[in-house]
This record gives sequence, structure tokens and C-alpha cells, in this order.
Amino acid sequence: MPCPDWATLERAARPWILLDGAYSDTLENDLRQIKRGFEYRWVWRDTPWEYRNPGYRHGPLLAPLDEALFSYAVEHWLCQQAGILLLASVDQGMLIAHLQQLHQLTGTDGFPIRFSLNGARALEEFCEGLTAHSLSRLFGPIQRFIWYAGNEHQSEWLVAISPVQGQAMPGLDKPIALTKADEVSLDQASLAWFVRDCARSIRRQTPAYGDPKNEPALWRRTDLFVREAAEQLALTLERDVRHYVDLRFRYPQEFFAKDSELRGILIERHIPGKQRLWDAEARLSALAAR
Repeated sequence: MPCPDWATLERAARPWILLDGAYSDTLENDLRQIKRGFEYRWVWRDTPWEYRNPGYRHGPLLAPLDEALFSYAVEHWLCQQAGILLLASVDQGMLIAHLQQLHQLTGTDGFPIRFSLNGARALEEFCEGLTAHSLSRLFGPIQRFIWYAGNEHQSEWLVAISPVQGQAMPGLDKPIALTKADEVSLDQASLAWFVRDCARSIRRQTPAYGDPKNEPALWRRTDLFVREAAEQLALTLERDVRHYVDLRFRYPQEFFAKDSELRGILIERHIPGKQRLWDAEARLSALAAR
């Protein structure tokens, strides 16, 4: 979606901004310069995390949104992924109580999982991957999340809409307990996000893939190369998978299909992935120079 505008936001449910205190030590002072009074709240106040390291000022800060604050936030916070917008027609106390329960989730093994709405990737994966019941609990009284997911090369805003429309869901009274179905679906959503991000990188590096007619080939090849990296080469780090995908797009297919020395380098699983890929890149460079 394009960058949201204030006229649209103020016609919807009540808009709020949730800022990441870890982004800046001067966040509260900056906010006071724009918004007089004490309408904002540190979410971790009056919780067990208030004075635990790193302290409540490194946690989320919630404030009702007005036009002046929105304009400042777009320029200084939102596009730096230091905050997200929430639409919720409830009072601040109810919203704070719900947000406090989102600090962590519970896995199927019973152990806590840290979570932050200000983690753009995690939020995108959870909105895509959670089952309907768990997703409705994640939203609670919140009707929409809006956040910036772009980078220095491309502007991109995302919106996630509560699966329960037309009524305010109650806030959480305890952390969300993930089901096995949630965890399986989240793994799939994480892979899907990673493939999308790899495709975005390739599109920037190779302008031909910006042509709509080449879009199917881009997605097909990216998905294939990501799976090759994981299943055939046993690469486990995203850094290494990205490197492999980059090599596959940069060099001809015949090098990978026909050069036995290159293949031997790549399948040596006892050698760390990073080293294999640097050795493979050197071999590919030598082949290309012939």
C-alpha cells in the first residue's frame, strides 16, 4: 500500500503509535516537543519488566496519534522502523493491558518466546502464519496494524487487518500459547518471507527482473535455489543461503550443472557453509574468465 495519509487515518478507528524505546535515548523528550501533556505511556511500566535490564525505557511507548505527531513520525520514526501504527477504538488502559501480554508468547514446549510488534519481519510472519484463533488473540481490541516494510531502495507499507471485524475483541489476560499448527505455519511463513526478500534483492541487482513478464521466472528460480541451498547443500544460515542464491543468479546454469570441481566444493558438508561459498565463488569467477 502507499504511505498512509492523515485524512484516511482519522476517518478510521482511533489511531495510535507504538514506538520502540530502544531506537533512541531521546525518544520521550522528542515526543514531548510535539505532543504536550502526558497522554503517552511506557508499556512496560507496572510490569515485571519495568526495572529489569534493559529497563522500561527500552520497551514500547504508546501514544494517541494526531496530525502533527503523525507527520513527524513518518519522517523520523516509521520509515526507520522505530514504530508502527495501531487502529483501535478502545481506551488507553485497555490497549496497554493487551500490549503488555504481547511481550512474550508461549511455545508448545512451554518455554517463553520473546515477541515485539516493532519487529517488522516478525509481525509480517505472525500476521501471515498464525492460525485464525491465535491471530484474533494477537489483535485483541486492535483492528489494524500499519507499518513500514521498505528499505533504502524501495518504499513499502503493509497493513494487517484483524480477522474479527465489526466488534472489539477482548484484550489478552495471559500470553498467547502457540499450537503445533501455529508453529508449523509460522515456519512456512518465515520461509515465504525469506524467499520474498531474496527476490527483492535480485530484482534490485538485475533490472530485467523488474519487468512484469519476468516475474514468474524470478519467483520460480528464487524458490528453487533457496530449497537447493537447504536440502542439497545443507546450508542452515540465511546469510549463506542468500550468498548461494546470489551466485545462482549471477553465473550461468551450465557452470553448476557441468563443472564437477564446483559441485565438489558445494557438497562438502563438513566444511562451513561460508567457506564453501567463498571457494565456490572463486571457482565460478575462474570459469567466467575463461
